[in-house]
Amino acid sequence: SECVAPYYKATKNSDVWEVAMIFASGSGTAEDPFVIQNAEQLKAFRDNVNAGNTFAGKTIELMDNIDLSSVENWVPIGNESGKAFAGTFDGNNKTISNLKITTGNYAGLFGYVSTATIKNVKLANADVSGGKRMATLIGKITGNATVTNCSNDADSSVTGNDRNTGGLIGEIVNGTVVLTNLVNKATVENNTASDSRAGGIVAQVTTGANVTLTNCTNNGAVKTNNGYAGGIVSAYQSGTLNIANCVNTGTLVGAYEGNMLGWYT
Repeated sequence: SECVAPYYKATKNSDVWEVAMIFASGSGTAEDPFVIQNAEQLKAFRDNVNAGNTFAGKTIELMDNIDLSSVENWVPIGNESGKAFAGTFDGNNKTISNLKITTGNYAGLFGYVSTATIKNVKLANADVSGGKRMATLIGKITGNATVTNCSNDADSSVTGNDRNTGGLIGEIVNGTVVLTNLVNKATVENNTASDSRAGGIVAQVTTGANVTLTNCTNNGAVKTNNGYAGGIVSAYQSGTLNIANCVNTGTLVGAYEGNMLGWYT
């Protein structure tokens, strides 16, 4: 594999190695993005990121709806903090359906994201469960990022058994992060015994993150184990947090409940 160029994969058939591009087409520029058309290409892209290719400066675009029902336990794109996705991912308003995660931490469609743009991603019937910092879209943002026009549907759900569960994003630390036009309709639940926190859009903002949320909406029920339920954000611990023109219509269950913010310390 060390002899194979980035964005390609090698497959051995009998005694012959075949090398093929992992995408349908493209060169990775904004004008000519890498194109993903099916689940196999999305998984190959994920594996390329998790092998250490951050895709910094590259653009990836979906061109068709993706059904992940054949994947029993999705491994996130950027599954380690040192392998965060750092490019631009454009969902092109196509739908990624049947995302299923049953174990892990810092997990969603993406695990770790830093110096990245995620936009126009629609998730349907996502079923995410695990430990800490679970969400449908991104487990953890670790640096500058822009996330815009992303959503999940009412058939989706997120359940965390350790602190901080988010509808779309589990945790944000460091950097400047701009979140715009995000919609959560999923049920979000955190079951941990102490400091249970759940947020409709983001679970936790901490460690010097400078975060702005604009025009974000939560319609999903947010449930905690007698903890902190926030319609938009569950916990804000440090850095800066600006919330503008955001709306919560989901029910909140917790000892402390806030339509915008559950816990500020």
